[in-house]
Amino acid sequence: MRRSMVLSHRNRIAYASDPVMPLPPGAMRVAPVFAGVCGTDLDIVRRMRDDVPSVLGHEVVARVVETADTGLRGRHVAVNPVSGADPTRNFGHSIPGVWTTQRIVTRRELDDGHVVPWSSDEIGPEHALAEPVAAAVYAAALMHLDRTPVRDVLIVGSGAIALTLALVLIESDHSVTVAAGDVSHAEELAERFSNLPGLRIAPRAAIAGADQRFAAAAVAVSRGSCREAIGLALQTLEPGGVLDLVSAVKPGSMRACALTSFDDLAQVRWRNCRGSPPEGHRLPGRGPNGVYVAVGQRGASTGHLATAMRLIEERRPRFRQLVSHVVPFEEAADLVEALARDRATRVDGRRVAKAVISFAR
Repeated sequence: MRRSMVLSHRNRIAYASDPVMPLPPGAMRVAPVFAGVCGTDLDIVRRMRDDVPSVLGHEVVARVVETADTGLRGRHVAVNPVSGADPTRNFGHSIPGVWTTQRIVTRRELDDGHVVPWSSDEIGPEHALAEPVAAAVYAAALMHLDRTPVRDVLIVGSGAIALTLALVLIESDHSVTVAAGDVSHAEELAERFSNLPGLRIAPRAAIAGADQRFAAAAVAVSRGSCREAIGLALQTLEPGGVLDLVSAVKPGSMRACALTSFDDLAQVRWRNCRGSPPEGHRLPGRGPNGVYVAVGQRGASTGHLATAMRLIEERRPRFRQLVSHVVPFEEAADLVEALARDRATRVDGRRVAKAVISFAR
């Protein structure tokens, strides 16, 4: 039998069992090894999103257990959850996810580029970060921080994706300030990541009251907090800077600045899917300090995912620092329910940064 984590009621997770099905022609069967818990997963559990997949989860490194391609059998793969052909088809959102003991990846899903081979045989919890690291790599490119001189960058948010982006940016020697929600959270994170040069963590109130200006600012918060976070980013962005919408934007006709509404910003992010920016993906705006450019993205390309896998292999201890909790699959439902009730909750006395589900037996 196959066991999967499914949404039973709002804020409640259940385990479902169903028979193991024969492998269809051209398909692949994978067994997850480690899977991450993402903020969008938690929004689904809270019923703050319309999409309710039959199986939850979209961040995973898995082992190929059955396939017609003998060269891939037994190897590890990362999953790119966003379809390369249809942006509405996303693992763990509109199609079944990966919080399951095994999953058949259909021929269509393989053709859509959902599976990327991983060269390493030594797999750890940090490998579950492949997809968020890929999103961070793409965010750096959109902010022109993959090829410019060292810059000062603000990240509004202090969750897993914000911290992931910070780690990617300091790899290029940028000076990164992470804006945490409150003083205690900022102090805890500063202590946890005190060994990382180029990284500063401060409460948002302190940043709002300072005179520092940033060449680029990324917003990585929950949808409900996005408007306040965008306001802080624009307040501190230097003229000609770049605002990157890493996380979802709550749409609305209210003005975000003199030139753009929150509807405009939400559309910028929605249109730029899976690392292939369309025409008009950079939106001009005018904030408190002058003109700026807004960008945003959903998902990343296969190339970004390959870069992310290389970064994780090269910096395994650094990315392992992001993983605060590793829980067995059999106990993961309780953890996800706790996180859904309070995004900043503590589990086992420790504040959660990145939680990872282990499928090891």
